[in-house]
Amino acid sequence: MFDSVYSVAAGLTELERKDLLSWHNISCKNELPWRDGLSLYNYINSASMNGLTGRVHFAEGRRNLFQIDLLKLKREKIQKVGFWKPEFGVNITDSTAFYDTYSSNTTLIVMTRQEKPYVMVKSGISQTGNDRFEGFCIDLLKAIATQMGFQYKIELVPDNMYGVFNPDTKVWNGIVRELMEKLTRTKI
Repeated sequence: MFDSVYSVAAGLTELERKDLLSWHNISCKNELPWRDGLSLYNYINSASMNGLTGRVHFAEGRRNLFQIDLLKLKREKIQKVGFWKPEFGVNITDSTAFYDTYSSNTTLIVMTRQEKPYVMVKSGISQTGNDRFEGFCIDLLKAIATQMGFQYKIELVPDNMYGVFNPDTKVWNGIVRELMEKLTRTKI
């Protein structure tokens, strides 16, 4: 999150340095884009800086050349057990990190929503089942399933929401609702 805000700040700084930044009132109700929005996007896209997660680079509006460390709480301390890079996928450096006493004949239903770069539906490819998904969480799920020996089925939540409680209807939506409904059906 810090590196994201830092990138926007670097873009705004460069935009202001070039005397291109103009301030005026905008409205969420007005559908016209901010006049300087494309310039800001281009400055952020061309930014290159050192952030908390290493060197920050962008290509076509997406961060590249980065890695996400996989951490696990082990005996009351957090240890790095691997990493993920968009171009290589998951690399688990601690082969015992995800072993536990699970049944090898288990198929898990993984309820999720689309969220770049974590869970994405492959574009332009007519895949079915789990093969139609890609991203950090998908690569991590594949690696853990391979090590643990379980099967899984990925399902997208119909409303593409994580889950928000509606105080008027007293009902959850999104993934939370799907999990609650599946738990209720399981108990019956």
